[in-house]
Amino acid sequence: YLHYQPKVALATNQIVGFEALARMNSPSLGMVSPGEFIPIVERHELIVPFGLWVLKSACQFIKELVDRGYDGLYVAVNISVIQCLQSDFTSKVQEIVEEVGIEPHALQLEITESVLIEDFAEIEAKLQPLRELGITIAVDDFGTGYSALSRLEELPVDYIKIDKSFIDNILVKDEERLIIQELIAMCHKLGLKVVAEGVEEEKQRDYL
Repeated sequence: YLHYQPKVALATNQIVGFEALARMNSPSLGMVSPGEFIPIVERHELIVPFGLWVLKSACQFIKELVDRGYDGLYVAVNISVIQCLQSDFTSKVQEIVEEVGIEPHALQLEITESVLIEDFAEIEAKLQPLRELGITIAVDDFGTGYSALSRLEELPVDYIKIDKSFIDNILVKDEERLIIQELIAMCHKLGLKVVAEGVEEEKQRDYL
């Protein structure tokens, strides 16, 4: 089943969207973490149908909110490299958006930084038609050690999600040693929107 983690605009303190998070509650095992069940899904070659189920369920969730009068919200869905490299990936995403009946801008796809860099040309070819439709693309786990920083201007993306490790540093490092401010400024200069991942403390929110 899916949990929906809210995304809050700090300027207004309003919820502007959600991230769909897969969870598992087994009758025999109880709660099973994604770190355990996702590798099993991948090993049994079920990640493509699983990913499509997550995508469709998330779109249905946002459609229900829109139908209840909550306009302007979006839902973000993590996309695996295996999904993204499927030959029919682009058409499948379009089909789900049309079938559920949501506006394309109500859907955001999250791709990890490493995937974007390693399969750049192929991934760009899959994502660009979706961006032209109005679906937004976010780089997940940004800043975790790959070379996306040097290619930021080239990436076919609209949002940058700053990795939680940078957010955690707000609590433990001297403010002078934090580079998150420069990261955010650089992204804004390139016209990208920025999401801070895993804000759990008042101090983190206030600093951001």
